[in-house]
Amino acid sequence: MGRASWDARVKMNPDALTDILFWDSSLRKLNEQGVDICRVDHDFVSDFDIFCDASDVGFGGYLSTQCSVVICVDVSEMSGNWTSDEKLESSTWRKLECARRVLCTYESKFSLDNKSVSINSDNKNVLHILKVGSKKSILQNIAVDIHNICSAKTTLDSKWLLRADNQYADKLSRNTDNDDWGIHGELFNYFNGTWGPYSIDRFATHYNTQCTRFNSKHWCPGSEGIDAFSQNWGNDTNWLVPPPALVPMVLQKVQHDKAACTLVIPEWKSAPFWPLIYTSKGVNLRRNVEAALVESGVSENCNLYNLARKMTTFLVDSRSENTCKKYYSSFNRWKKFAIENSLNELPTEPVHKALYITKLIDEQCSPSVVNSAVYSIKWAHDLNGSNDPTENSFVKYLLESDKRRNSRPVNKKDPVNNDMLIDLCSMYTDSSDLLIVRDLTMILLSYSGFLRFDEISKLGAKMLKLFISHSKTDQYRQGNEIFISKGITIACPINMYLRYLFLAGLDAQSEQFIFKPIFRSKGVPKLIYKIKPISYTAAKENIVKRLKLVAPSLNLGLHSLRSGGATAAAKSNVNERCIKRHGRWKTDFVKDGYIEDTLEKRISVSQKLGL
Repeated sequence: MGRASWDARVKMNPDALTDILFWDSSLRKLNEQGVDICRVDHDFVSDFDIFCDASDVGFGGYLSTQCSVVICVDVSEMSGNWTSDEKLESSTWRKLECARRVLCTYESKFSLDNKSVSINSDNKNVLHILKVGSKKSILQNIAVDIHNICSAKTTLDSKWLLRADNQYADKLSRNTDNDDWGIHGELFNYFNGTWGPYSIDRFATHYNTQCTRFNSKHWCPGSEGIDAFSQNWGNDTNWLVPPPALVPMVLQKVQHDKAACTLVIPEWKSAPFWPLIYTSKGVNLRRNVEAALVESGVSENCNLYNLARKMTTFLVDSRSENTCKKYYSSFNRWKKFAIENSLNELPTEPVHKALYITKLIDEQCSPSVVNSAVYSIKWAHDLNGSNDPTENSFVKYLLESDKRRNSRPVNKKDPVNNDMLIDLCSMYTDSSDLLIVRDLTMILLSYSGFLRFDEISKLGAKMLKLFISHSKTDQYRQGNEIFISKGITIACPINMYLRYLFLAGLDAQSEQFIFKPIFRSKGVPKLIYKIKPISYTAAKENIVKRLKLVAPSLNLGLHSLRSGGATAAAKSNVNERCIKRHGRWKTDFVKDGYIEDTLEKRISVSQKLGL
């Protein structure tokens, strides 16, 4: 951009023109923000303090205030995730963009006129750019946008703080919504043209919303409100793409608000919500409940009739989610057989059910498959108030026949013992490898606490006393406490647990999963940042690999730890009731299946006969 003289014309590109227009409109405002050094108030406190931070997965921030504005707790925090393209940007861009989005969110919720706002960040580059700008256009544009967000009556300041003082904002930036999903824009445009136009997207974020108005799980730029269920849906045409776990609640909300909507769900036929929607293809539960209400004298115009959908949901909830999935899948296989042979699937004749079981036995299906078929049909008939066809003598005798014909021997895993675990821990006495210590901690806690994989994978960081909030045998979610004492050997579970917490950098009172997947960065193992428990496959592979070092000839699995702990307790003559309670077994029969009797105890039976 050259010139012949001061009076010569200069060709300017659009970016240069934009900068000149910015300075033309902002120069006076920025100059007026200066304060005479003699009049500096060192005790000055901003009206609004915004704390923000960004990670490689997302951004987050929160607001504190010293003025009279009342801020709801839910509104004081916000977070969001980066798109795949945004994740590739520099750390400075992410932190500067985070400041812009956090400020934009709160500016839309509160009036910042005649207020002072301070942006607090642990990145000095961000603070420098906010004060003097940047030579990089992508960063300069964000800085300009931040100044434009604030009105001429707002005083904007920026402060640097230590990373240790910004931990909560860092935590918010690492929030990951594993249920976040959506559909392609082309499909939305088709539905919008067919059944729309939609006025609001009830389950969205700033980067995947399909409508101008949207609700979100956390506050984010542009969100009209959080917790979609607290909003009134009745006055809008709603676009609904909820997390699968919320589908039953969505159905209730739509009916309660009498809302116009389009609901998009995954084709997940084994999901608990499937029978609630596809009544003609499921167990017809909703249709039969509504028919029973009408027959009892409750008309469709009565308020009580609106409880039909809730009743349907509660009836399905009488069994656990996994049980419902299993039964629904088995029932669909029976239904396919019935339709192919022109039979009535619900209610069905007992002899027709017996024919289906005969077919399964002839195909050499295991007793597990046949039992699932019988109990799924019993479940569907009981839910709908129909006579149970499985009580027929044909069905009962066929079940016994299948056990005799197609049963296979149970291949139980071998239990481990104390000596094996002590030898294993001795091999890694001085190890500081997080992966190894994690595996050893899982092994020792599973052994000493008689823990199943589902229980140990969901543990939060609780020291010495573990509270199991969900157990397979705890059907009514009352929870169970397991007390694990401090040991005297190198295989002490408490010492290993504390060693793991130290290496992982976990807070002993944290609600995060203790055992998460591990990645290596420059050779150093670290827990992943996502809130995600370790998978069954990874746990089994790593634990069995460790145990094989000290027991190469045994048939090992994750149940070897639960069985080994129970067997060791039984050998030590621990009270039977305490063993049963510690292992959370419902019956003595199930408990005895985990305990392997020693050869000496088995021989003692005949020795006591006195022959």
